[in-house]
Amino acid sequence: MEWQEGRIDWYLDGEVIGTYEGPTPQEKMFILVALFQYSGWIGEVDPNMTYPRDLEVDYVRVYAKDSG
Repeated sequence: MEWQEGRIDWYLDGEVIGTYEGPTPQEKMFILVALFQYSGWIGEVDPNMTYPRDLEVDYVRVYAKDSG
């Protein structure tokens, strides 16, 4: 995920897979890696989805852009 004022981009394997444009949080943010269902700004939940579901994460890379 890359956060900047007014925009958040989500990445998978170095490719942008989703973008949100609009008001962004001004306070400290945290990373939460989870598997759950939620309808709303991420889209609708498919009622025909099969369960159980799995999530495998090899690594999460965290960095800060140089502000200079």
